[in-house]
Amino acid sequence: MGAGALSGFAALAAGVVATLITTPVVLRALGQARFGLWIALVAAVSFTGLLDFGFGQAVARFSGEHRARHDPKAVEAFIIATGAAYLVAFGLVLLATAAIGTVFPLIVNIPGADRGVVLAGAMLVGLATALGLWMAFFGSILHAHQRLPQANTVRAGYWVCFTALTVIAALNGWGIVGLAGAMAASAGLSCLALLLLVRRVLPELQIRRPQGTYLRQALRYSLSMFMVSAGAAVIFETDTLVIAGFLGAAAVTSYAIALRLTRGVTGFLHKVPDVLFPFYAGMQAAGDRRRQRENYLLSARLELAGAAMALLGLGFAWRPVIAAWVGAPNVVGPAVFALALALLLFESVIHPAAVLAAATGGERRMALVNNTEAILNLGFSIAFVLRFGVVGVIGATVLAQALTNLWFLPGWAMRSLGISLRQYAAATVARAVAPACAGGAAGLLVSHFFPSDTGRVLAGIAAAGIFAVVYLRIGASVEELGWIRGPRATPDLLREREREA
Repeated sequence: MGAGALSGFAALAAGVVATLITTPVVLRALGQARFGLWIALVAAVSFTGLLDFGFGQAVARFSGEHRARHDPKAVEAFIIATGAAYLVAFGLVLLATAAIGTVFPLIVNIPGADRGVVLAGAMLVGLATALGLWMAFFGSILHAHQRLPQANTVRAGYWVCFTALTVIAALNGWGIVGLAGAMAASAGLSCLALLLLVRRVLPELQIRRPQGTYLRQALRYSLSMFMVSAGAAVIFETDTLVIAGFLGAAAVTSYAIALRLTRGVTGFLHKVPDVLFPFYAGMQAAGDRRRQRENYLLSARLELAGAAMALLGLGFAWRPVIAAWVGAPNVVGPAVFALALALLLFESVIHPAAVLAAATGGERRMALVNNTEAILNLGFSIAFVLRFGVVGVIGATVLAQALTNLWFLPGWAMRSLGISLRQYAAATVARAVAPACAGGAAGLLVSHFFPSDTGRVLAGIAAAGIFAVVYLRIGASVEELGWIRGPRATPDLLREREREA
């Protein structure tokens, strides 16, 4: 798990660096209004990514299960069955993208000079999305076969390629079509690299007619995961479209930049639970609830601790950081950013349980609750946007999540694994309280003596740093400290904790 998580962090870091580099370059090249249009167009086309109908998760889950049962023929049969589904999905994505590119100008007010590039840009983004589905498919195969570091190396390469091509397109004034072409070219090269890796890991894999039994089994699971993904897409992508449709594309810019920052951090927090997905499936097949319980509590603790540290750092430093990144006119209001931080915290509680549910049979109930959240979110967003503006839209997302998944998924995980609320709190929240108090006090002290933008940045660094130091001293488990000091240190750490106890 450690190697997979570390390589995942590296790949995600490459994505964060790519975002840090490309966002101000593209914003400067397009201007605020066209940048908002670009973000809204990508958000609209991203819905076509749902047309894999959840088969990517089916590959990871059932490959993990059958590898745990030492049944390579079943693993191969699932890969072939889901690969056939992806061929259909590729064509559907391109057809749906053409429809979106045609309808999009009717939903969002677009200046006449930009109307001609919308369809071409949408089709290239759609091609990138379709290739991204194949990237996810190949990545799931490598993940299930414990080749996650290699897959993450390709993902990091994707971001390097994307950054270079995007900067070239922006600086040469190629506009939205050039940016979309950069996305498609990067996805194509990465897809080819992942395919070659899969062929190396599974040289005996032969393309043949899919077996109906495996296709039906994968379909039953994937449809539930499709509903989960559809709900997530409505929750996180329609906000942009609601803002663009009711307030104009320019209003999207500062909101999208703030969400890029907080969602980027959230992606880092999700990496450890994500690595566990196929392993949870294997543990479920072996009936090993003890290991499931241990890994769930560990991943939940790590994600919550990371979220607390991020909240402290960003809570003090967000305004000068965003201003330095993209310019002061593009800094979102404090209420919007506070709600974005609330989403970050909620997601850190929800996600470890969501991974467990998806891997161990809770996908149907998760899909039901996820879609309830999506309906509430969209309804609240439309109801709040005209009265409260952008803050109403993100407030609707926070409210919908608080009413649904925030309590349902952690509760489901605890019931499924036989964990009491007291045990869960002791293993997760309780370990972060003292470090968070110490970090918050340090940040307040620094900001009091240095009431400037530089002081706010220093306060954020101090708050996050003190949190990390205190957490490693009194909150981190032996497993976490062992990862940091190396596996040889674990026996010594166990003896040290025993003496302290």
